[in-house]
Amino acid sequence: MILMPLVACKKEHTVKIIAKNAVTGEPYAGLAYAVKGTRTGNNGEKLVFVHEGFLDANGQATTTFKVNENLALNVGVTTPPNVCYKSSESTNGQSGAWNPKEDPNPTYQFEFAECAKLKLEINNINCQGPTDEIKFRRLWLHQNATNNFVTQTGCFSFTGEFFQLPIGNYKYEWEVTRNGLTTYHDSIFTLTENQMYTFVLEY
Repeated sequence: MILMPLVACKKEHTVKIIAKNAVTGEPYAGLAYAVKGTRTGNNGEKLVFVHEGFLDANGQATTTFKVNENLALNVGVTTPPNVCYKSSESTNGQSGAWNPKEDPNPTYQFEFAECAKLKLEINNINCQGPTDEIKFRRLWLHQNATNNFVTQTGCFSFTGEFFQLPIGNYKYEWEVTRNGLTTYHDSIFTLTENQMYTFVLEY
């Protein structure tokens, strides 16, 4: 622990930190964490380390220390490698920032998800002409993350490139309108770390 060269009164606070995989729920054991404070001095802003350490086997740490409440404080953990998603949330609704006066003993939860790669192929194999229409979108089921529907018409064909996105369960939804009749379809698939997966949508 590094003491801060401040003469202002310090108060004792307890901070709990949790880090887990957003998809699998597995803990990130051994990640470094730090609670840092900043203040403005005569030569500009100066960074002051308040407390630092490592998460235990359960991906957690609970630490109690005294801190000057006038500092602008931030709680963080080291980002694991190959991550395509990260988020943090505390009991006071803040993302990393900490105001000890508003939340004396906060809990911060950090979530991460590793990367996979996806490629999309779409083919209208039953094309009836320019009035054919398809609307499609992709959902990440773990975080209810979704894109807006994309609409294409006619004898549409598309082959994309591989792109990175977080691991987990996904769903494609699509609506096909042909000869005045609309049908609805969906398909669920799972991406694992470093996987390269091609989703083929034929209609």
